[in-house]
Amino acid sequence: MTRSLPASTVLVSIILGCLSFCSCSDLADARQARGQGLVYTYQAPVHEARAAVRSYLAAEGASIIVDSPAEGLILAEAPWSAFSFGDNIAVFFDPTDPANCRIEVVSLGRMTTNVAAARWQDRVHDQLASQFTRLPPGP
Repeated sequence: MTRSLPASTVLVSIILGCLSFCSCSDLADARQARGQGLVYTYQAPVHEARAAVRSYLAAEGASIIVDSPAEGLILAEAPWSAFSFGDNIAVFFDPTDPANCRIEVVSLGRMTTNVAAARWQDRVHDQLASQFTRLPPGP
């Protein structure tokens, strides 16, 4: 006599099997992805742009893990939601002169299967553009 497994056990096994083949990202991956993010330059001193990014991320529920003005870096974790496993966010600040700064935003879903991850690059830059003048790309 053959005994079959309950459907719930089979479903859980399939999900766990799929997840075992997925890779994950962490904040170190986001930090190492510098040069792969979305970059714009703003007419804003770096300290004002940093304050705007910190305020926006906090308002959106992201936890700021590293805030290093010396490195020109903010690392944050966006929380899980019903549609996402969360995101790791790195924001890099490079002053181009005292009145302007170049900002790169990198956002990596915590899991590669996270197709519903928020587009933090767009969201952060849209917020910055609502507060500061976005400069055209240089030559």
